Amino acid sequence: MAQRTLVPDRADERVRMTYEEYLEWPGSELAAEWVDGEVIVFMPPTVRHADVVVFLVNLLSYFVRKRRLGRVLAAAFEMRLRVIPSSREPDVAFISSKHLDRIRDGRVDGPADLVVEVVSPESLTRDRRDKRREYAEAGVSEYLLVDGREGRRGVTLLVLGDGGQYAEVVPDFEGLLWSTVAPGFWIDPAWFDEDPMPDPFEIGDAMLANDAEGDVKT
Repeated sequence: MAQRTLVPDRADERVRMTYEEYLEWPGSELAAEWVDGEVIVFMPPTVRHADVVVFLVNLLSYFVRKRRLGRVLAAAFEMRLRVIPSSREPDVAFISSKHLDRIRDGRVDGPADLVVEVVSPESLTRDRRDKRREYAEAGVSEYLLVDGREGRRGVTLLVLGDGGQYAEVVPDFEGLLWSTVAPGFWIDPAWFDEDPMPDPFEIGDAMLANDAEGDVKT
């Protein structure tokens, strides 16, 4: 297939190609995902989107490393899912210690335990509808959605139930959303109202202190 047919002219354009062609694609430096025989190229992230991703990567990585829970990866890396099939590039992903064998051949082959997507204007339907369905079918245990659009706020944590459907986590009496796959880790939606974002390492230390005191939900 000629190169000109493999490079989209604009963001969010879909181009047909096989997975093998996608791996050799000359536009691979772009932000894109492969889904059921099509490549989708994304708009460049906004500053707000980038700030949220960096904050969550630092916070989750720090906590996971200190507790030796597994590994955290940030975009762009490939998470290969077989259900559609697809090759996704989540903004952030946590792979627990018991599933580290899924990281091989330069990609995560199978579902991460926790996937984070920061919603942008052009990804609203894709993140909230398409990926929610796909990640549930693939067995992603937790799916965190953070609204990264300028002037917009919203945080949703979804946990996969026994029936293979996501249920929204209800905040505790302090408004915190607790993870089930990373014990002791929580999300405070109020963080995302701050500009600039709070210090992720100070928050991580607070989580670890609560953990040491036995104040951990599992």
